[in-house]
Amino acid sequence: MPKVRQVLVVDDNAMSRELAHDVLQDAGWDVVEAASVAEAVRQLESGSVALLVLDWHLNAATGLDVLQHLEGQTPRPRVLVVTADARSELRAAALAAGADAVLTKPYRTAALQEAAEAALANADRPGK
Repeated sequence: MPKVRQVLVVDDNAMSRELAHDVLQDAGWDVVEAASVAEAVRQLESGSVALLVLDWHLNAATGLDVLQHLEGQTPRPRVLVVTADARSELRAAALAAGADAVLTKPYRTAALQEAAEAALANADRPGK
């Protein structure tokens, strides 16, 4: 995968951000981080984010708040939701809101890399 592809990791937990950052950086991604919806929105406005790795439960917000910001954005980054909440209702809500995939924490590092690769493979496909 080309290093020019940028991934934005959005998680309010610093250790979770660091883990995802390290895993994806080791896989060749250019990784940036955000700890809040406001930080994520600022990063997304740059237009250089190809993949968004998004925690669903954020302080005072949810991943849905970030996904709503993406509506109508072109190019639209692919979205991988990561969450410790394994309820099928959450998975369905995330996918309906435009996520490409949902990964349950704790995840294997290989699973995160594979999901990121799969999202990149779909990068030429129109967003949801």
